[in-house]
Amino acid sequence: MNRNTHEEERKKVEKATSMERLGWIELLVSIGTLDVEDTIY
Repeated sequence: MNRNTHEEERKKVEKATSMERLGWIELLVSIGTLDVEDTIY
């Protein structure tokens, strides 16, 4: 079992997840943050 391969796969997944989060943040900002902030806080 190659642990290095597993580590690289995990990094790819983490990178994809963070990119996805950035996409969501940009989407929310473009919609309008005031309504979103009222809902969150």
